[in-house]
Order: sequence, then structure tokens, then C-alpha cells
Amino acid sequence: MTEMNQDNPGAARQSVATVFLTFLGLGFTSFGGPVAHLGVNAAVVGLLLAALYSPVWTSGILSAADFALGMAAFTLLVFWKLPPWLVVLLSAAGGWALHAL
Repeated sequence: MTEMNQDNPGAARQSVATVFLTFLGLGFTSFGGPVAHLGVNAAVVGLLLAALYSPVWTSGILSAADFALGMAAFTLLVFWKLPPWLVVLLSAAGGWALHAL
């Protein structure tokens, strides 16, 4: 991913507004019916993945142990169906234990 242009801080705001208005326009029109909404859903998932990668992954997953802790938290949420608050507490304790050693 490229770095944001620091000379024009309004460019990011303008880009987000353009994407939002495009999605809003597609949502209010019946152009394409459900097929258009599938494209919007795919675009939203792409934006969410980009937002997850840039600040979260690059600053939070620094070693194989961090990755293992993240996968364990994912497993607890998805497969074991534990409540999110419990997974957060367990992940915080696990992160503290990993980096205290």
C-alpha cells in the first residue's frame, strides 16, 4: 500500500466521502438489484480488510507468537463460540504473558 500524501490532508477525507456517497447512491437506487448490492458488499469487505491490515496488523503482529495468539483468539471466537468480552480478557492476559517473559 502506498503512503498517504502528507501535503494534502484533505485528500483522504475527500476520498472517503466519495466512496461513501457512491455506496449511498448504489444503496438508494435499484440499479442492478441484488447484484449491485453484492458488489457494494465486496467493496466494503475490501475496505475493512485494508483498514485491518494497515494499522492493526503492521503494529500488532510482530512475531510468530503474536500471530499464534491472534489465531487462538480467532479460534475461541469462531469455533468455540466464547463471548467476545472473555476472548478480549484472555487475549490481553496472553499478550501480557508473552511479552513479560
